[in-house]
Amino acid sequence: GYQPIGKVDIAAIRAAAKNKVDDRPTTVKGAYEPIGKVDIAAIRAKAQQKPSEPEPAARPAAADDEQDNQPKSLAERSAAFSQSSQPERLTSLPKPKVANKFGGAASFGGTKAPTPG
Repeated sequence: GYQPIGKVDIAAIRAAAKNKVDDRPTTVKGAYEPIGKVDIAAIRAKAQQKPSEPEPAARPAAADDEQDNQPKSLAERSAAFSQSSQPERLTSLPKPKVANKFGGAASFGGTKAPTPG
């Protein structure tokens, strides 16, 4: 049990606490070191110059796709949806069969406390 030691010198404990050296390890410096001020306007200017080069190459490809789509009539395009989607796609999912996990504990009455009586 508890046994009092007797007189405790609180002043001595406080003095020891003031002199206590912090024995925790120093923080480890990471590889990231912030540079300071960053010129966002210059970075944006560089970023805008680069994408302007590949754009002309990408545009003709998009134009070709549009030309391919134009000759097809509406009936041809809608036929792709109406015919092929029905056999491939399940519109009604089969009911899952639930395994009887609890076995004979079918008489489980929920979480309500039994009524006294």
